Amino acid sequence: SIKDVDVTEEGVPFLVMEYLQGTTLRQCLTDLPGSGLPLNQAVNIIMQTAEAMRYVHQAGIIHRDIKPDNIQLTVNNERTVFVKVFDFGIARVQQEIGVTSTQKPPPSTLAYAAPEMHISADYLNPAIDVYALGVTLFETITKERPFAGTGIEVVWSHMKATPRKLGQLRTDVKIPAQLAELTEQ
Repeated sequence: SIKDVDVTEEGVPFLVMEYLQGTTLRQCLTDLPGSGLPLNQAVNIIMQTAEAMRYVHQAGIIHRDIKPDNIQLTVNNERTVFVKVFDFGIARVQQEIGVTSTQKPPPSTLAYAAPEMHISADYLNPAIDVYALGVTLFETITKERPFAGTGIEVVWSHMKATPRKLGQLRTDVKIPAQLAELTEQ
């Protein structure tokens, strides 16, 4: 949450934002032994993230950088996990005139970039965040991304290849058909 917006005496704008305690989803996955979060926890985190993104999209904002590094997990006294989406540093307002794909996504996020970000001049819509959330879901369940390789190999894979199946990477649990279908499209 943004608490205040102001400008210093020197004319430098600043934001006062909520202090987040907890850990990122990335750190949680890194620290986690085994092959991924339990399915109920993974779905809970992604559903909360999807709800946050719905709110942001209704305001006309496209995040453009959804990934485990930008999802903060906090736990309350009842041990309930709450999700906060942060790092809107490259976010754009969808209705801004002239905001197109001329601003390429940062190389560090190619693994989450929707194919249309690389092939269309008009990619700025909520679908690119939904796509990145699907990649994040895959990674949250398996601790692996759907596609591996160098930057260009990953871009090509997102455009042309079929992602690996969750059940091939998570043999320790039964993957519900609806969940598998969601990540295989």
